[in-house]
Amino acid sequence: MRRSVTRIALGGLITAAAVLVVGTLLGRVFLGADDSEARSRIQTEVRGAFDAMTRDLQAAAAQAQSPSDVQQASRADQAASVAASKLFETAAAIVESRAPIDLGLTIYGADMRPLAWAGRPTELPTERLRARETWFLTPGELGLRLVYVTVIEQDGTAIGRIAVERPLEMLGGDRPGAGLSVTCDARDTFCFPTRLGPVTVRLPAAGPAGADPNAFDVKAPSGEPLFTASIRSEDLASTRARWWRATTSTALMVVAITLLLIIGPLLDWRNRARTAGLYALASGLAAALIVTGR
Repeated sequence: MRRSVTRIALGGLITAAAVLVVGTLLGRVFLGADDSEARSRIQTEVRGAFDAMTRDLQAAAAQAQSPSDVQQASRADQAASVAASKLFETAAAIVESRAPIDLGLTIYGADMRPLAWAGRPTELPTERLRARETWFLTPGELGLRLVYVTVIEQDGTAIGRIAVERPLEMLGGDRPGAGLSVTCDARDTFCFPTRLGPVTVRLPAAGPAGADPNAFDVKAPSGEPLFTASIRSEDLASTRARWWRATTSTALMVVAITLLLIIGPLLDWRNRARTAGLYALASGLAAALIVTGR
């Protein structure tokens, strides 16, 4: 019995220690050795995510380029309705090809009048549509959206615009950021989720963020500033604390399973006991291990 209990206990303790060591090493791999490394990884992740989204919006806008149909749809004749139908079909196909992303696409004429659209586009200010190419984030009833506007040209002349937009998966509203040192509100404070914790997003229209050493800028392909992001040391500490709690919880589960496995040899010893004292001792130890293992 002693040999069996010793083997089980030693194996359980070694496994629990291994869980703690592996958990600590994986924490350094995924979370970084310190806050500086963690922030560097967050910057890379956020910028990489927006690079992928901007490339997709550019590709969608390129697919929607149809100068001849736009020019015909802008005229007040019978051919205009046929050209507009083609534009609607093109916009719908582009949006459907990117499901389940809630993409919105609008094709405008030279007078900034919408000719065709698909998805759930938002109403954009006219001054935003006058640029040949622009990127921006806009809050609205559908949440924070990334918008790309580009020109439609024919023979070097601008004959219309294309606006492509998509929602951003943010924390806020009915999805509060657990453990955050700030409250994510979809109307005031925007929080973009990352693997190491949410970052707060500050739009250019909100003004400069001040001298924040933890902030970094995210720019559009055109070089325009999209937003300024930052993550607080408290949020990084909260992420590390959650990782350590998960690691220690796993190690404690291993210990609990070890205690329950020891019950088997104790029950065998109890069944072989020849005196009432030994029987009671074995039963008591097994009961204590059951309570402790739970």
